[in-house]
Amino acid sequence: MNFAHETHRIALIRKRILLIALMGVLATGLVASLSTSIPFYYSARNNLEQITLTGVRSQASVIDNLLDKYQDLAQQFTGRTEIRVRLERYHAGNMSLADVSAFSEPRLKEAMNLSDELLGLVRLGVKGEVLARIGQTPATLEEIITPFKNFPVSKQDGYTFVQLNGLLIVRVDANIFSKEGDLIGQDILYFNGLKLIDVLNDRLQLNNKANVYLANLVNKKRLSYNKSNKNFVLVEEIDSKKMLYLSKANKHKECTIRPDSNCKNIIFIIPLVDSNWSLVAEIPVNSFYSAIRQQVLWPLLAIIFMLGVAAFAISKALHPLIRRLTFQTKELEHSTEELRLIASVFEGTREAIAVTDAKMHLIKVNSAFSQITGFAAEDVLGKDLQNLFYKKKAIERLQTKIQQSLEVKDSWQGEIWYQHKNSELLPVLQSISALLSEDGQVINYIHIFNDISESKANEERINYLAHYDQLTGLPNRTLLNRRIRKAVDKALNCNQSLAILFMDLDHFKEVNDTLGHPVGDLLLQAVGQRLKAILREQDTLGRLGGDEFLAILDHSAKPDASSVVAEKIISALTQSFMLAGHEIKIGVSIGIAIYPKDGCTVDELVKNADIAMYRAKESGRNTFRYFSEAEDL
Repeated sequence: MNFAHETHRIALIRKRILLIALMGVLATGLVASLSTSIPFYYSARNNLEQITLTGVRSQASVIDNLLDKYQDLAQQFTGRTEIRVRLERYHAGNMSLADVSAFSEPRLKEAMNLSDELLGLVRLGVKGEVLARIGQTPATLEEIITPFKNFPVSKQDGYTFVQLNGLLIVRVDANIFSKEGDLIGQDILYFNGLKLIDVLNDRLQLNNKANVYLANLVNKKRLSYNKSNKNFVLVEEIDSKKMLYLSKANKHKECTIRPDSNCKNIIFIIPLVDSNWSLVAEIPVNSFYSAIRQQVLWPLLAIIFMLGVAAFAISKALHPLIRRLTFQTKELEHSTEELRLIASVFEGTREAIAVTDAKMHLIKVNSAFSQITGFAAEDVLGKDLQNLFYKKKAIERLQTKIQQSLEVKDSWQGEIWYQHKNSELLPVLQSISALLSEDGQVINYIHIFNDISESKANEERINYLAHYDQLTGLPNRTLLNRRIRKAVDKALNCNQSLAILFMDLDHFKEVNDTLGHPVGDLLLQAVGQRLKAILREQDTLGRLGGDEFLAILDHSAKPDASSVVAEKIISALTQSFMLAGHEIKIGVSIGIAIYPKDGCTVDELVKNADIAMYRAKESGRNTFRYFSEAEDL
């Protein structure tokens, strides 16, 4: 009887050991599934948010370029010499309102052909009186003056959005200054908002359910799409709850606001350059994360299935040993299939995945890794992954930053530059996650990255369009202002001087009027080539717009040096141009401002050089003049 009891006890121990072993196998499978699924989910989520933010940033850059183009067109109107001279006479009381209107309106109307997007124009005097009104404009003077009551208009208030005849209109205000720099009037231009609407409706890089709109976080205004009339309308007041979330963007240049219990949308905000307006994209969270959740759904279902199997195994734990062994064999076969499924996902994904040990030595890579980097698995296994980084991209500082992030939060994400096997640069968006042992020690690192070469190329193209003149390839007004500011800082630190040469082509308008704009464009390109051949490498040449060019002469210690350059320019541009079968002769008037004698800021130097250029024109053209403060008093 004691023997039978002992036999029964031994049988129970065997069954318990078998049960513990089975539970251990299931627990191991659960941990392995979770350790793979969770990093994959967070990495995919972060990558999706970064890609979407990049798309919103690209749309914001397009809007910035569009609005900069409108403001540049407005500056061209204010800079038309013959009209401005009449406005100066009117401002001084030497010309009547009727005369200045009669002279200005036909010439401004002709100039409106510069852009087919320009619908209307209003020119105001300093007292708000209407000097000219052309095309589609508001019906009353109050509607014209109300948006900006104070002169002059600041750069941040240089444009706004209004409704005109039920359509979205971009209104651009530009100050008009006399040669002496006094405010003598203001131009108000009304542009068709169709291109802006097209950009806001373009969801190709975003989610098809995205709600894209412009928001003024200072004035709490919102430009959004109205489904009823299929047009964008200006909402004067943003909902207080919505404003609470959007106000977070005031503390950041750009940000992603994830949803919480009070907001069911994920929000991406990109501020527009030099503006109180921001581009906002709201996407319903269910639509935004649906693709990622579907990818994670099947592993989670597999985990739930394994837990069900474990419950069933526990209920059958007291069955005969042979039956339990058979069941365990089936479970092992099922686990093998699960591992095959995981291996299939590892090899089938388009994202490069690499597994390293704690010292960053490669243990395993998938086929996407080889396709993106060009290195076969046998070429890199056992080697340090960081040896593939591009050595000239501040690699030591980047490696330190990655290591510090991994030590603090066991993960890192950002851009890394690799060197492809063919020696080309390879930018990627990479995430690194650590797998830890029970005592917190790093076992492995999982690296997941995507090739973002195309996105980088698009960013570089957008940056080029924003800073270079498309006709001549020279720096535009924005980039010129930045380089003047940099040259001034350098001259201040080195106790040196520099010269600003403001050049305006003589008789260019006659070329456009007689030979047409295509020949005029060829002439501007040819002028740019001759000017570049004269200047030094350290000098900067750019086009301000129209027939105006500007040069920055760095290290110009003596005024005589700039006069020598000016004489070379005049000599080069007075020589004939042979373009499209025509012999063309033009001239150039040059104004010179010297830092620090003639100004210490960008605006002062450019304005004074412009004034000196007008002195050169008054002196008979084809000459140059230095700015003289006494002469302009």
